Amino acid sequence: MPAQEESLQASVTVHCEQLREGFRILRRHARPKRSTVTVLSRDGEDLVIQMGGVEVRAEVEGRWEGEARVRGLMLFEAVRDFPHRYAAAPITVERNRLKFSSLSMPCDWERNSAPRVLIPINASLLDILRIDAETADEDLERNGVLDAVLDARKKRKRLIHSAVRTLEPFKIPEEAITALVGERIRGE
Repeated sequence: MPAQEESLQASVTVHCEQLREGFRILRRHARPKRSTVTVLSRDGEDLVIQMGGVEVRAEVEGRWEGEARVRGLMLFEAVRDFPHRYAAAPITVERNRLKFSSLSMPCDWERNSAPRVLIPINASLLDILRIDAETADEDLERNGVLDAVLDARKKRKRLIHSAVRTLEPFKIPEEAITALVGERIRGE
């Protein structure tokens, strides 16, 4: 096998308007940050883009047998600035670099897909903490939802400390409140 073919890990042609619309949805609902992970995988005829627990799709043709994970917002800029005159455009992963339009960015490529972890658009704190309780941090990071879970953990800690201060006249220890919250997260 020639070196060029060995280094080419994935190559698809994507429907550009669907991709642009998907990224508009992600920007509105996933609240991306510079550290947010965007995961690109394939499901049937669709390229699946996940960020912050939100999933969007765009039709593709070609070979994409794994997952590409890109950090940051570079892909957003590439999709936004891509000329509207094109109906389709290639996206490739070669030597652990995602290439779209004139942009090339580092990515982590894995042939085996991790289990999908999605956070509903209007998820409550309890919903996110239940996902956290059921999923390893590695899988949360692979799916681009670790930032949302870390924020939920911080909020849980702040709320527990606030409850301890509020209930101080009743001498309820922090451990009891933490245990009560843990039971609620587990659905007990």
